Amino acid sequence: AAARAADDPRWVKLRSELQSRSTQVTGGARGAREALNGSEGVVLLDVRPQEEHEEDGVAAAFDGSVTVLNVPLFVRTEAKDLTSGIKLLLGKSLGITPTDENKAFAQEVRAALPASATKLVVACGFGGSIYGNEYSPSTAPSRSITAVGKLLMEAGYESSFVCHCDAPMRELLAAMADEKADAL
Repeated sequence: AAARAADDPRWVKLRSELQSRSTQVTGGARGAREALNGSEGVVLLDVRPQEEHEEDGVAAAFDGSVTVLNVPLFVRTEAKDLTSGIKLLLGKSLGITPTDENKAFAQEVRAALPASATKLVVACGFGGSIYGNEYSPSTAPSRSITAVGKLLMEAGYESSFVCHCDAPMRELLAAMADEKADAL
């Protein structure tokens, strides 16, 4: 499945566009930790569903030292027509929660961002890679990469402002816990 996703023409186009813009990446969990601890005004944007965000205790992991936002890239499917109703029924029979793209994603991010924000680090559960990394040696699509693309190409943010966290969220949280333990 991952190989098919990596060959999807939409991913190839997005990856190419992000590479041409020299999109910043954190360089793994430790790099993300350094980026988040590096200066005032850095904001962590978790694009996972609210349930995952809360389950992992992301905001608590930073003890208020970093502004943490949760704006999901995908939202639960609502039964509004026959197609979405069928999607919900199929999802229920498979034991999954169907989702749809959050059409208001960029607007919700813009509204939630504090005026003092100097850098936006975008993270998800997988991380993914625009260039290839320790988590994904070949390039791989993810929610956070898709979100970075939307913020750069649709919402007009500059590549110097938006940074992709190429480590999975749980790896980033583990790096933060390690830092706290080292400080004790």
